[in-house]
Amino acid sequence: MPQYKDSYSYGVAALLVIAGWAADMIAVRIALGLLATACVVWPTLHQRFRMTFPVALALVSLLGVTVGLFWQFAVYGLTFRAVSVATGPEVTMRLVYPTDPSIILQNQSPLVAKQIKWTVELWNLDDPRTYINADPAPNAHDPLPIPIATFDFLRANTNSGPMSIIDRVQIPFVKKGQRLFGSMSAVCPDCVRGHTYIVDIVYGVGGWYSELTDEKDGSVIIPRILRRDTVKAYADEFLKKTPESARIPIAAN
Repeated sequence: MPQYKDSYSYGVAALLVIAGWAADMIAVRIALGLLATACVVWPTLHQRFRMTFPVALALVSLLGVTVGLFWQFAVYGLTFRAVSVATGPEVTMRLVYPTDPSIILQNQSPLVAKQIKWTVELWNLDDPRTYINADPAPNAHDPLPIPIATFDFLRANTNSGPMSIIDRVQIPFVKKGQRLFGSMSAVCPDCVRGHTYIVDIVYGVGGWYSELTDEKDGSVIIPRILRRDTVKAYADEFLKKTPESARIPIAAN
């Protein structure tokens, strides 16, 4: 077996460290880190114990697994819970104030979330109508004119303040006790995923919301055609599909 100078081994270790730093996948970083460590310790092990490089790599890997298991037991016990590695921020939504439904954005990641787009589409089921169209179809049913909004940023693991859904623009179109049904969502350019919810509100009284966990692109779910019959069918469909156990009541705060 050819003998290599120690400096060669250290040089390879340095290159592996650089490659690991540049890699995106955590598994690749771990593998390159183990290789780099083996390159650093192998010259000493070879001189003292005539150990070959594969044996040195196996020893380093075994040591790494042992340390990893010790850390697992020390932090999580025997549960072996998976630890997620955040590759981007993640922003969820919460509804508060039953008599004045308001949204709170929640950054549930250790990263800053920027330019968070949140959208609410609600139809007044008790007053099906249009709001901007000067010549609407007889059975047209538009959502309330709630503009899409952008929240500048949220620091890691922080929440926004409450933001009222129904402001002075929509108040003339809604009366206490009327049923508002639709969807809301939040997403940002760097987010690992978006979050989408179904919303059912009796304005001025209360309501509930429920996340659609399979929807990950941050889009709201709306009827395909904005007619009275299709909007009603849309609401009936999601009311049937959403079990009571999945409905989160609008919180007092």
